[in-house]
Amino acid sequence: SQVAQRQQHKLVVTWRIEVEEIGQRLARQNDELAEHTKELKARAETITDLKAQLSQAESDVKKTMNQLQQMNRKVNEYLDKYTRQTAYIKQQEAVWKAAEAQRMLTQMDDDSDQEAA
Repeated sequence: SQVAQRQQHKLVVTWRIEVEEIGQRLARQNDELAEHTKELKARAETITDLKAQLSQAESDVKKTMNQLQQMNRKVNEYLDKYTRQTAYIKQQEAVWKAAEAQRMLTQMDDDSDQEAA
């Protein structure tokens, strides 16, 4: 019976040691889990921040694209106006040259008529 009590005591001590070891492992795992959870939360915040930055960048790009489109329209309007004005000026130059040529011909005819007379 004493042997049985010693064996039982030894068994109880062994179980207590094992229970303590299991408790320590669980505590370490809980600490690691808490650390991983903290890390994941930090990563989630970083991802949220990056998403917000991306959204802002997309908004900025759209705004810039709209500004570029407006500027492009203005440039095209200016080029159209410039082309029309250039065509008008060339037409007026042609009219002026034709009138000048006509004036010169008329003057030559008048000079010929005066010489003949």
